[in-house]
Amino acid sequence: MSPLLVFPLFHVSGLAGLLIAMSTGGQIVTMSRWNPAHAVGLVEKYKLTLVAGPPMAVDELLAEPDAAQRLSSLVNLAPGGQANPPNVSRRIANVLPAAQRSVGWGMTETGGSVCTANGILLAAFPDTLGPMSPTMDVRVTDAAGAPLPAGEIGELELHGGLVARGYLGRAADAGTFDDNWLRTGDIGYVDEYGLVYIVDRSKDIIIAAGENISCLEVEAVLAASDEFVEVAVFGVPDPRLGERVVAAVTLRAGISLSAEDIRELAGRSLPPYKVPAEILFDMSPLPRNATGKLLKRELRARYPAGNA
Repeated sequence: MSPLLVFPLFHVSGLAGLLIAMSTGGQIVTMSRWNPAHAVGLVEKYKLTLVAGPPMAVDELLAEPDAAQRLSSLVNLAPGGQANPPNVSRRIANVLPAAQRSVGWGMTETGGSVCTANGILLAAFPDTLGPMSPTMDVRVTDAAGAPLPAGEIGELELHGGLVARGYLGRAADAGTFDDNWLRTGDIGYVDEYGLVYIVDRSKDIIIAAGENISCLEVEAVLAASDEFVEVAVFGVPDPRLGERVVAAVTLRAGISLSAEDIRELAGRSLPPYKVPAEILFDMSPLPRNATGKLLKRELRARYPAGNA
């Protein structure tokens, strides 16, 4: 396997790509900074077979002119680091139908992925992140920490040989490591087949008028329209509702939509209480870390103070 390394090598996903190439005898091509036009050229020149990176990077790569021809050597695309929007999966299928899509779930505290899915499994269960590694256990717990049955949504917790013992220099781990179980902060469920699904991050659940709203759900609905380069949904304080839903969007070139158009678009698939109360067009580019993951905390900090 010959990967284009989009994730930096100080990130566990970058190290995973490096190890894949080393263990299979493939060549490795790196980039100092993400540029989709340059990335297409590298894939074409070196006949690379794998691209793993943030969903936005994969989307931009496939949107380049003549992408189907120039990226024909790719056999695997693995958007990761955050939830994969449905429009990215659709673009992979349309542009490179012979390539395989891979997904997974992991974190720094586990040294990499703890479950993965691709190929036939993803075709049958397109929303799953896969079954757990044989060396790992997962459970779902409610707000009180009690285990939940299959199909019930709660916080995902991990146990096994890949879980770190704690954080260096911290005497207490603020409840993250609880009786050898790692509280991930990811909200999801495990189905009857043992397949893992993630609904959202616990800190990204908006509570408006007593209703729980998943930011990922609202983002997925908007992203599915393929009208946007970037979509980020977050909650801000509201004196009446407790929190209200805000969507920051970047429209694709040539697309013109008003805030009301976007709310109408969301309302086709979402109940009224989940439709963004406010649309922001002037926050691009959205803040991201070195791996391309959206920084929701920074988005909230940049939210215009007079609007809160």
